[in-house]
Amino acid sequence: MARPTALTHLNASARVNPTTVPLAAAATAEKRKHDKYDEECAHHGWKLIPFALESYGALGTSARQLLERMSAHYVDRSPSEFLAHATRLLSVALQSGNAHVAVQGVTRMATQAYYRGCCPTAVTIRPPGVNQRKRAARTFTNQMASGESMRAIFHRGYQHAAAA
Repeated sequence: MARPTALTHLNASARVNPTTVPLAAAATAEKRKHDKYDEECAHHGWKLIPFALESYGALGTSARQLLERMSAHYVDRSPSEFLAHATRLLSVALQSGNAHVAVQGVTRMATQAYYRGCCPTAVTIRPPGVNQRKRAARTFTNQMASGESMRAIFHRGYQHAAAA
């Protein structure tokens, strides 16, 4: 998955800005895959078709062409039905991946706050040990995965519409 707003893409080239050029991040990801795997594929006699999907949902050129090619050979659905179904499946996978990235970021933030002793519920004399930090991160990740409220990670006085 390519994220158009990633600093590596934004800083990579002054002439191509992925936030203003459509599919620039996907094209970069496709090129990177070709650079990395073409030699190995040629060695085995394989043809590489890079499948790049931007974090906002845009399909890379090769990915779109591959899906269109597959749709012509699908027997249970018409090509347009196949493409609609594939798009829905990719959208669900993309949003699940984006949610996972967000949970990881919040977990990392909460773990760092806990380690620094910034969390009001973490009143400790010394910083927690490695195992305590890992246990806290696991517990927090499990809470987020189970759908518990975001309010649990904020202090009691925090008032925000999204946390209510």
